[in-house]
Amino acid sequence: MTTATEEVANPAYVGGERRVSWAWPPFVLLAAVFSVVCLRGVAAPWHWGHNGYMGAAFSQAARNSLRFGIVGQAPYHFGAEPPSPEAIYTHHPLGLHAHVIAAFLIFGEHEWAARLTPVIHSVATLILLVFAVRRYWDVETAWLTGLLYLLTPLNVIFANMVAHQQGGMFWSLAAVVTYLRWLETGTRRYAAFCAAAITLAAQFDWPGYYVAFAIAVHCGVLGLRGAAPRSWIRFLFAFSAVTLVNMLGFFVWIYATRGDLSDMANSFMLRRASPPLGAYLALLYRRLALLYGPALLLAAVVGAITAWRACRSDGLQSRALLPLGFGFAGLVNVVAFPHAAELHSYWTYYWSPTVALLAAIGLVAAARWFSQGQRSASWSVALIAGFAALQGARAWHTSAEQFEHGHAADCQNCYFQRYEREWFVALGKLNEGKSVEYAIHSSVREPRIELLYYLDSPYVFLSDLKSSPGRVLLVDEYRLSEADQEVMRRYRSAYPHSVWMDRFYAVDFRAMASGRARFAAVDRDVKPWRW
Repeated sequence: MTTATEEVANPAYVGGERRVSWAWPPFVLLAAVFSVVCLRGVAAPWHWGHNGYMGAAFSQAARNSLRFGIVGQAPYHFGAEPPSPEAIYTHHPLGLHAHVIAAFLIFGEHEWAARLTPVIHSVATLILLVFAVRRYWDVETAWLTGLLYLLTPLNVIFANMVAHQQGGMFWSLAAVVTYLRWLETGTRRYAAFCAAAITLAAQFDWPGYYVAFAIAVHCGVLGLRGAAPRSWIRFLFAFSAVTLVNMLGFFVWIYATRGDLSDMANSFMLRRASPPLGAYLALLYRRLALLYGPALLLAAVVGAITAWRACRSDGLQSRALLPLGFGFAGLVNVVAFPHAAELHSYWTYYWSPTVALLAAIGLVAAARWFSQGQRSASWSVALIAGFAALQGARAWHTSAEQFEHGHAADCQNCYFQRYEREWFVALGKLNEGKSVEYAIHSSVREPRIELLYYLDSPYVFLSDLKSSPGRVLLVDEYRLSEADQEVMRRYRSAYPHSVWMDRFYAVDFRAMASGRARFAAVDRDVKPWRW
């Protein structure tokens, strides 16, 4: 069996490997626990907040692609006819969309099916990160990196949110790891793996391109220093070409689909909108403290100082690309798109591998310092155990709190519109497979996409209670004036209708025969922690 040392083409740039036993039980336990964390709430309905909005939107996009046989994403289309080109969403690549379509084809249209893509990629990221740190650092740092990644509140809260970040993170990490392997071996196999990984990263999320840029710069610098494999120019050219083809191909597809790039340009400028610098920095600080935790950030600072001192004495090793690449990607995301960072609590997601790794380096350095000389090794164990307990308590408290807010750091409580959601679920089931158009009266608090997903029908909004021939009128009687309540009594005596909780009415103007269906109030799935 060929050892890693025998494979290395450029041993000076591998650096830091310690050949120790794997310690499989802790690693398997980490992967198992994180899998359970990722599956928590996997079958829950779409709630208010990031999790609900994103899940409903991209599930509706997949539903429309299957229904109308279209490639593009139409997350906000609820019509009975195929969406127009203007309804196609072009702000992100199609990787997530393709995966949700595949999940719906295989398993049917379920919330848990849509969440499979982020779940699988979240767990895979933890596993690959631990393997990478094990190879380029040591087993202690690897184990701690995995543990701290698991105990990062951000990774717990957004582990199964239907979004681009989880897939983009995993494939970007795969690109970095396979690139480092190419540096060691110089083989075409790892060059091909790296090109494939960056393609998938770019098809999931834009930061894949930022990581690709970091890889290209890293390769160019090493090549000019004579420290890369002899084929570095061919690799750099091919890698850059693959990256550019991915980007240009997506823009060509947008132009062919919509006829112009105006929607993409408008989205770019909107996300670039900059708030006052002081307010923006305060927001980032609050988000980092909430979604990472002060203790973890402090440990990461200690780790960064430790790594910097090691670089000064031993030189910058290729493994530094792992934390630096994701640090760079996260920085570009935050600096280039401040308005997007304001809107999306998870915008610092790409920093999480860097923070976990640097914090692990800092803790390992502190633990080894405690074990020197006459000090007892038990101090090292106590340090790590105490830190893990502190961070674990932080992760548990923060994630529990944020689940109550629909998986969002700065968002209204997810119980808002919970009964309206259940009403829309009942209406969707009642009229499933039927051609229905709804008229939503202004007494119904304007439904977000989480509710419209369950309704799954065309709709219009009405400001008054005029008759709406051919439609089903939706009304919240609790929010009607006395005059409008009298109008509703006449409608109920003349048209079929259903009532939910003696409050929410659906009056069917498609027929004149009187009829009534009553639904009881049921707190079904209100709690977000549903398996």
